[in-house]
Amino acid sequence: DNAVLLASSRIDESLVVQLSFKSESELITIGPKHFMIWTMSNKSLISKRGIFREKNQMLGCVSAEKSLVLTGNIKGEVYQWEDTKIILVRKIHTKPMDCINITGQIILTGGRDAKVHILDKQINLIMTIDMKERDFDSINPGIRALSLDRMGNHLLVGTYDSKIYELIINPSNKEAKIGKILVNGHATPKKRLENEMWGLAMFPKESRLFATVSDDATLRIWNTETRKQEKMFPLNSEVVKKEIGEATEEEKKIPTESKKEEEADTKIPENAKARAVEVTNDGKTIIVGFRDGGICQINYDTGKRQDFKGLISSCITTLKLSPEQNRLAVGSSDTFIRIFQFPSMKIERLFKGHTGAISHLDWAEKDPILHSNSEDKKLLFWKIDSEDPIKEGHVACRNGEWSTWTCTYGWPVQGIVFDIS
Repeated sequence: DNAVLLASSRIDESLVVQLSFKSESELITIGPKHFMIWTMSNKSLISKRGIFREKNQMLGCVSAEKSLVLTGNIKGEVYQWEDTKIILVRKIHTKPMDCINITGQIILTGGRDAKVHILDKQINLIMTIDMKERDFDSINPGIRALSLDRMGNHLLVGTYDSKIYELIINPSNKEAKIGKILVNGHATPKKRLENEMWGLAMFPKESRLFATVSDDATLRIWNTETRKQEKMFPLNSEVVKKEIGEATEEEKKIPTESKKEEEADTKIPENAKARAVEVTNDGKTIIVGFRDGGICQINYDTGKRQDFKGLISSCITTLKLSPEQNRLAVGSSDTFIRIFQFPSMKIERLFKGHTGAISHLDWAEKDPILHSNSEDKKLLFWKIDSEDPIKEGHVACRNGEWSTWTCTYGWPVQGIVFDIS
């Protein structure tokens, strides 16, 4: 509320990836085919455009400190600028650079080659930290962000797989070791791939814990009090390699790997991409549903896994255990709801009535009744002894008590969901 606008200016259609203040009155913006110096003057910003000539113009990061201005590009090169001209080019990384920091008497650079380079002010290499080493255990160790403390001994490294590492470093002895992993999260094996996260379930008797699953083939347990990951269970033992294809038009707008670059990309198979999760009342068993229709049960304490393949041939979209914990309702993208005996996973009933993928399920508190939502925007009610929906179910069950409520359509949630298309 107390912010004061000091200066403003229009910019062209260039994509601005990063900016860095050179001084209190000067800043630099960079991006693909974009390097501009901005100077504040009477609440306006006066700009000067950088001159690339034959140099690569795909810039991905910038850092400035008084007269020292450095940028990193898609080729892994560092440019040193004097006003709007490039006065020095130094090849530092083998892949695109996403971060560069000038900190005291050293320069930090990070690239998608998973390396952190520590340089002196003359851009000479002091030491290298390779995040691909086994100790770091990263599925996508490309460097996204770096920060060094004032003493120069504690280095924070953010990677593309949603991790933040605290490293203890000693540049004079060229030593680096892991202090601890500060942050974990779901991730994508490569920057171009987008992994979705659809599965989330609370632990019924332990409200501080919840489970999530995603296309990255991991099951993760989180603690709401510490706001940290408690456990991680890998769901994929396969690694399939494929060659990177040509970038899309959108990808061509931002610094990314060259399409001519021969590089293996990690692809997660469909039978490891998890889309739904449920937890038993005692918290001992976690049930996971996959994109290929597979279901598995995982022991929380031991990690032991039991797989059930071939039960469903379409993507699992939602899972819900009955209050008695003896039945599992499974919704899928084929528009059907299946009721299995739990934990044997013997099929008991198949519900047909929706015309869209099932999105939500809930059991009644006492009676063997369910209600369900789907992408066809319907709310249907079911009795376990019939395959057809209950006629006028929204009236017959309007005063019912439910074990859980996750449906986005229903009496208590009227007006919350609306069409934004």
